[in-house]
Amino acid sequence: MKILYFHGFASSGTSGTVETLRNALPEDEIIAPDIPMSPAEALPMLRALCEQEQPDLIIGTSMGGMYAQQMFGFRRICVNPAFNMSKMGSLKTGVHKYHNRRQDNAKEFRVTKDTMHEYAQMER
Repeated sequence: MKILYFHGFASSGTSGTVETLRNALPEDEIIAPDIPMSPAEALPMLRALCEQEQPDLIIGTSMGGMYAQQMFGFRRICVNPAFNMSKMGSLKTGVHKYHNRRQDNAKEFRVTKDTMHEYAQMER
């Protein structure tokens, strides 16, 4: 089975959840991309990845669950989806550190008012 995993806010495709999935499902292919923090970048990238990979299942946690819910036409499991990202207390403007190593080696990211507005637009 081919599974796409969408991580949560400030995480990455190398999170402990990804390792747990790979250990629990050794026969399955787990694809876990690093999701951009900007929804305007993330949503088209994830839709294109789904079309390219044609996964049997998408699993998303928190912010990733919110994105997984929007991947119509695919089987999805949304774990604790963050449907109101713009209202999350941890989503404050400023510089934040990633919780896990990312493929692009980025250590931190910036949340701006524009980022907050992008999340609010998605929630409509």
